[in-house]
Amino acid sequence: MTPTGTQVLERASLVSGFTVPQLTGAQRHRGVVRARWAVMLALHRRGWSTVQIGRLLGRDHTTIMYGLRRADSGVQAMAALLCDGSD
Repeated sequence: MTPTGTQVLERASLVSGFTVPQLTGAQRHRGVVRARWAVMLALHRRGWSTVQIGRLLGRDHTTIMYGLRRADSGVQAMAALLCDGSD
């Protein structure tokens, strides 16, 4: 089963230790930002457009594009965990 955007956010919250409001909020602390980037990458890999991801996270699509470009191997590894269909 493919996780929904909300499920990816909830899983990111469990994996990262940050709350969903922190992930969708305005905080710019490194850990929160990296977890947010992982959410962006996970959803993008599932075929979501940057506009759709932006709506979910409360951000402009250009911010999503920037996050996707910044994703390093650590962020990519977290994104892979978020896309895992098993529960």
